[in-house]
Amino acid sequence: MNTFSAGEAKIYDSTVSDFISRKHQRFAEVLADYNESLSLEFVPSMARDVDDTKPFRIVENTPERGRQVVKYLTERELDDPEAILLWIWEGDFRKHSPDAIFNRLEAKRLASEILKQKQEDDEREERVDLLANLVSGGRDHKHFFRHGGQTFRR
Repeated sequence: MNTFSAGEAKIYDSTVSDFISRKHQRFAEVLADYNESLSLEFVPSMARDVDDTKPFRIVENTPERGRQVVKYLTERELDDPEAILLWIWEGDFRKHSPDAIFNRLEAKRLASEILKQKQEDDEREERVDLLANLVSGGRDHKHFFRHGGQTFRR
C-alpha cells in the first residue's frame, strides 16, 4: 500500500485509488489488534453505486468459515469507534459470557428507571412547593401570586 499525505485529515491510498481518513486507518489498526481475523475494508467511491451509503465493512477471515462480512458501516458510524468496538465485544463470547451482557443491560435499565423516578420526584416536589406558596399567599401574603409569567388569584 502506497500512501501519500494530503493534509492532516486524509491520506491517499494507491491500492484503492481514494482518500482515506487517518482515524479510519487508526480504527482498522485497533480492530486488528483486538482480533487479528477482523479487518476494516473500504470500498472505493469508483466501485460503489449511487445508492451505496455504507462504504466501510468489517470482515472476518477465518480458516474454518472463510471470509465473511460482519457489518457494513457509514462514515458517521465510524465517528464513534467506541460504539463499534462495544458492538463487536458484546458479540464476542470468547471474551465474556452472555450473562455478563444481560447483567449490564439490566443495570442500564435500572439506572434509567432510577433517573426517571428522581426526575418525577423533583417535579412533584416543585409542584407541592408551588401549591403551598399559593395557599399561603406567597412571600407578601397577597391575594395573587405570579409564577412563570402567569398570575394566580385566590
